[in-house]
Amino acid sequence: MFAKLKPSVMSAGSLVVSQLILQVAGPLISIFVVRYLGPDDYGYYASAMAVTALIGILADFGIIQATMKHGSKGDRDLSTAFRMGRKISFSLASLAYVITLVWFLALNYKPVIIQIGLLLGINYFVMAYRAPAIAVLQTQGAYKKLAVISVGVSISQWTTTIIMLLMHADVRLIAGVPVLVAGLVSLMSFFWATRHLASISKSSSKSEIRQFLHDVWVFGLSGTFHLIYYQSDGALLSAMRSSLEVGFYNIPFRFLGIIYAAPGLLFQVLYPKYFKLSSTDRERYRLLYILTSKLMLILGVVISLGLWTFGELAIDIVFGKDFGPSSKYLVILAGAVTFRCWATATGAVLSTDNLAERKVRLQGEIALLNLVLNLVFIPIYGALAAAITTVLSDVLLSLRYFQSVNKDSLRISPWRDLKIHYFLGALLAGITIELAPGLAEFRIFAFILLIALLLIYVAKSLYFGEEEIAELFVRVRN
Repeated sequence: MFAKLKPSVMSAGSLVVSQLILQVAGPLISIFVVRYLGPDDYGYYASAMAVTALIGILADFGIIQATMKHGSKGDRDLSTAFRMGRKISFSLASLAYVITLVWFLALNYKPVIIQIGLLLGINYFVMAYRAPAIAVLQTQGAYKKLAVISVGVSISQWTTTIIMLLMHADVRLIAGVPVLVAGLVSLMSFFWATRHLASISKSSSKSEIRQFLHDVWVFGLSGTFHLIYYQSDGALLSAMRSSLEVGFYNIPFRFLGIIYAAPGLLFQVLYPKYFKLSSTDRERYRLLYILTSKLMLILGVVISLGLWTFGELAIDIVFGKDFGPSSKYLVILAGAVTFRCWATATGAVLSTDNLAERKVRLQGEIALLNLVLNLVFIPIYGALAAAITTVLSDVLLSLRYFQSVNKDSLRISPWRDLKIHYFLGALLAGITIELAPGLAEFRIFAFILLIALLLIYVAKSLYFGEEEIAELFVRVRN
């Protein structure tokens, strides 16, 4: 007898692993960009990226989830959902591009930032086609095909970026040319992957169209509110503070982008299973919720402690001494990782158990609070205020999600089922080590010891129950 991962886990895992590799390799390329540009030019680049990242949310505004939901019954429904999703996403992409131009002109950005931003905005239209195509491939379980396309598109962008660097190109070309090349490759690849839907047709009733638009609105608002407090701070910084400060603040997100990719991709793959179990097997649904919550808490605490241990050193080594001011922002933002990971697990239940509108309201509350705090404090304290506000928002959102799930869906005890006190204790110990001046000489050793003790506790099966382990593994004969 030996343990073997379930085929469904292995299939979905191929996409997760490929995306994680891309999320690691991509920032490695960006390291060369940061070093090549230096603080000043990178500040221009980061300012343009902050604005386009925020407004670009519109390009795939709930399209993936709505297409998956309406296309889950068969190829005809999937083809119809794909066509509706594509029309809506391209309309939204056009709107996003206009808003981007108005934003830059109204707030009187420097010409170089405007030019970079409009070049980056071309990616809105690539996203508009990619979003419904991704939903099609995920609904069909074509994770390997999706992984191959993702790798191909990313390699084309990396290669073009490196060529631009070797040619000593201007910051505008470094930003724009890779977007154009990768966009063309992406459009061709997804067109090829979804070409079989062209021969399948099914007319949509007005009620189906209205329901699709409603779901796009609900899922889109959910994603928008989730990203407002994650990306609005960068956009507001670019409008209120110097581009140099924006560049320093953007550097920690190079690390956090890799980290948050893991839970995001995992639950993107698990969404179809969540939708199915929510209506067919509530007991397994609850078990999956507990299991993923535990995994996210473990991942989050270990990463938070790791960033406190090696974050400053990593920035100095990777980006250079010129980006030293970024270290203090990374130390602060590391405190949010645990709660962001946990919120991913609880948020998945809200999205798949007919509580999507409740999730939108919760995200709206936190997004509004985050926006108000940033508008008040960023002009005074700059990026420091943005970092602290981000941590506060993540903590509050994770608690509100958990409270809502416990009230309206699956009731679990944070102390008995999740044993959350161990993780809160580890975080408190980590903060003490980070702030206590007398422990400076033993800081790294203390952090490593703390991480090791936590992992030993998990590895000895004191944390996971037998049913939870069985959910991940299936016994087969050797």
